[in-house]
Amino acid sequence: MDSITTDILDVPITQLLNEPLARGLPRASVVVVVEDTPDLSHQMAAICDFMGLTVVPIGSAADLGMILDERRPLAVVAAFETEHQDGCHILKTVALHDRELSVMLLTNHNASHLGATEAVEEIFQLTAVSKPIGEPNLGELVEFLARASQRGRRRRATTGGGGK
Repeated sequence: MDSITTDILDVPITQLLNEPLARGLPRASVVVVVEDTPDLSHQMAAICDFMGLTVVPIGSAADLGMILDERRPLAVVAAFETEHQDGCHILKTVALHDRELSVMLLTNHNASHLGATEAVEEIFQLTAVSKPIGEPNLGELVEFLARASQRGRRRRATTGGGGK
């Protein structure tokens, strides 16, 4: 694939699975938050600041591929099935970028949507997806971000650096 900006819905599954596992190792301090309103990124700002992380909020899943390619975050937190977001699209975009990227999808208690994202997660071989029911509490967010940071450090150490 020539560009991360390729529309993920037009990419055959077999082509995605033949892509490299990651387009670049995650950077140590970036967390992308996909949301319709800035509520979640504002809530996460103090936690991320305390943990030495930078929050990069984006208002649309359409921008996610470009941001993943440019910023190489250690994690993505996404509001799931809000007015303009689609969990399956978010997971497919992550799969195109880095199937080992830590992702937290915030669910809206819809069992059919959860089933669809679980299928996408399995088909695209995503390895670090978390789907808490409802808004995560402070402890869940801190644990998710700490694990994402550890995972990123481990991946950089295993491959000898953080470059593309």
